[in-house]
Amino acid sequence: MSGSQIRYVDPDRDEPLAVIAAPSVVLSSVGAPWSGLRMEQLRLPPMELPESLVQEHLFTIKLSEPSTLERRQGTRFTPQLLGPGDVCFVPAGMPRQLRWQDAVEVLVLALDPARIGMGDAGAGLREGHGAVDIQVQHLALALRAELVAGCPSGRLYADALETALSIHLRRQYGDPSIAAPSIRGGLGPCRLRQVLAFIDDHLAEDLGLAEIAACVQMSPSRFKQLFKESMCVAPHQYVIAQRVERAQRLLRDSRTDRTLSEIARDVGFCDQSHLNRHFKRLIGITPKAFAQGE
Repeated sequence: MSGSQIRYVDPDRDEPLAVIAAPSVVLSSVGAPWSGLRMEQLRLPPMELPESLVQEHLFTIKLSEPSTLERRQGTRFTPQLLGPGDVCFVPAGMPRQLRWQDAVEVLVLALDPARIGMGDAGAGLREGHGAVDIQVQHLALALRAELVAGCPSGRLYADALETALSIHLRRQYGDPSIAAPSIRGGLGPCRLRQVLAFIDDHLAEDLGLAEIAACVQMSPSRFKQLFKESMCVAPHQYVIAQRVERAQRLLRDSRTDRTLSEIARDVGFCDQSHLNRHFKRLIGITPKAFAQGE
C-alpha cells in the first residue's frame, strides 16, 4: 500500500509535508472511480502532527477506543477526549497542529471544495472537533463498505453519497448567515425528457452524477435535488431501476443467447451478483427464476 494521498502543506513555506507514512495506510480509495472525494483508513502511532493545512475539506472519524487528542490553540495545546464515532472537521486551507500519545485508528474523508459550491477554500465554514455527527458517520461507513467491496455500485452511487455529504457539510458546518438557495418545482418537462433520454442512451456505462447533470448544464447537487422532486427517487435509484427493467426485457426475449453475466454487463451492472441483488430487491425473484417463468 502506498503512502497517504492526502497532501499536507507547510502553511508558512507553502511546501508539501511528509506526514503519514505508508505503513499507516490500512485502506485507500486510490484507484476507485470516485470524482471529488478521497478516503483513507489510517492506523497511526503516537505522534505530533506539525502545523499544516490541506487543500481539501477534511473529515476525520475516530474508529479506535477513547483517547486524548491535543490541539494547539495559540501557544498552548488543549486536550480533548475522543471516542469511537466522534467526528472532527477542518475546512480547506485552515492550519492546525495536533498531537496524541496513544495509537489511534481513524477514517479520513477529503472532499474537493469545488464540489460543494462555496468557492475554492474554507470561507463560510467553521471547524468541528469531537462532535457526534450521525450523518457523517453513516455516509463514511457506507463509502468504506463500497470501497472494501471493490466499488460494485459504480460512480453514480459514490457521487450520490458525495453529494449528500456536501449538502450536509453546508448545513451543519456552514455560516448560518449564508443561506442556501431554495430549490422548488423540480426539473422542467424539457430538461426532464433530456435527462431521461441521456440515461437511457448511456445506461450500460458507468454513469456518474456529474455527467448526467452536465447534460442539462447544472451542478450535481442542484440537479440531484431537482431530479428527486421530479421523479420522487434519487438519480442513482432511478438508474438502478432502469437497469433492472432493461434486464427484464432481455430475459423475456426468447431469442437471446446471452448469459446472466453478459446481461448484467449489457445493462450497466458490474457483475451478475450485483444484478441478482437489485433484481430480487425490486422484482422479488432472481433473474434466473424470472427467465424460467417461475
